[in-house]
Amino acid sequence: MTVSNATVEPGETTQVEIRLSEAPDGLAGYNLTVSVTDGATGEFTITEYAPEFELTTDPRYTELNSSVQLQALDVQDPPGPNATDVLLATVTVTGNTGGDVSQG
Repeated sequence: MTVSNATVEPGETTQVEIRLSEAPDGLAGYNLTVSVTDGATGEFTITEYAPEFELTTDPRYTELNSSVQLQALDVQDPPGPNATDVLLATVTVTGNTGGDVSQG
């Protein structure tokens, strides 16, 4: 799993891609939670699934939007065995205060 790096100032937003670096057995779907380590410094405000995943749930955010749970299925044409660099979703992070925010 890879999460792109980004810098965001307080009151500004930036988009961060969430990708699966490799899927040796392919990928038909996923259940994933993404979090920031300190919700006071930043929060998730928008989540967009990759268009290949047709069946998705509404993103579920925690109380302070410091975590978001994503669930998706690709039943038509899932990434096959040995797929690499698979885009799962893009999240928008809004900066709240100064500090370091890392995604996990």
